[in-house]
Amino acid sequence: MNIYNSPVTKIAFWVIVVGSVFCLLLPLFLPLLPLHYLKDYGEIGDAFGGISNPFVQILGSVVLFLALKAQIDANRILHQQIEKENTKEQLRHELDQLHELYMFVERNIKNFSYDQEKTVDGKTQMILLYSRRAIKCFIEDLESLDVDIHKDDDILRFDGVKEIMSILNSVDLYFDKIKDSEIAPYHKSFYKTLLCTRQK
Repeated sequence: MNIYNSPVTKIAFWVIVVGSVFCLLLPLFLPLLPLHYLKDYGEIGDAFGGISNPFVQILGSVVLFLALKAQIDANRILHQQIEKENTKEQLRHELDQLHELYMFVERNIKNFSYDQEKTVDGKTQMILLYSRRAIKCFIEDLESLDVDIHKDDDILRFDGVKEIMSILNSVDLYFDKIKDSEIAPYHKSFYKTLLCTRQK
């Protein structure tokens, strides 16, 4: 909203114009008016001051009103700028949290290790695997066992299951955080794609 086009500003402008013209022209027309009785009350300056004082006060009130209105408008604009800055700061904070959560998930995945038993030329060897390959081989070996993976009692007997569950929970938390955040859709897409492409 433009403050110069508001009805209140237009009225105040015309009051100032008319009042200023009246205050300027009044001294010129006072000698022409039949105001001889004013001599009994003092000099013409006192009479002029008494007559023009209410108009000057009205003008002062209008100017004060305009100053207060300008201050209110400036405060409103400042408030909007502060709100925009707070929104930007909140979005920046959410992006930082997402980045930290992504780094946490990545560290958990990289730190996961698994000793896989391989038979080569009739000899059994233990191969130490890390990161995504270790997770993939661990899950494949777990599925090949005669275990119901949907029962916690059976599955939790094996080493590494709790770590895998922790990684899966942190990935789930990561995607929930992306879904619930107020960041722009392209940021959401970027962070979803970032973890998904890293998993391949």
